[in-house]
Amino acid sequence: MVSNAREIVIISACLFGWATSYTGKHHQLDGLEKLAERYTLLPLCPEQLAGLPTPRIRHEIRGGDGLAVWQGRARVVNEAGGDASEAFMHGARQAAVPVRLYGVRRAILKAKSPSCGVHTIYNGSFNRTLLAGMGVFTALLLQLGVACTNETQPV
Repeated sequence: MVSNAREIVIISACLFGWATSYTGKHHQLDGLEKLAERYTLLPLCPEQLAGLPTPRIRHEIRGGDGLAVWQGRARVVNEAGGDASEAFMHGARQAAVPVRLYGVRRAILKAKSPSCGVHTIYNGSFNRTLLAGMGVFTALLLQLGVACTNETQPV
């Protein structure tokens, strides 16, 4: 049987235009309409799926990146010093459910995010310093074989 179904691509909900950023705003992707003509876009926000409020206090990864969080070598912390590692991992697991259900192979994620950063994230000092690494959700997606890009290099 031949299928006319379009490929499903995960997109960070804030890039889709939903006000899910920690600031309570969105970061709608330029060219979203053209992407929607080619792909079925599935907006997800792992932080909201974790039950974190919007807007919410800023979070960063301290001691490594998202992969190190999964390995227990780094922590997701907030500006007040609270540890949100378990919440971020829970949200990533929830957001990964459609990956398994629908065989998603690509994702367009929000750059620098502690959940969705692909190439760089903030270093956990809350002084806007970047380091090479990925967010918690991105690390899980890569383990599931999903190709991840960010808004500077959409599919």
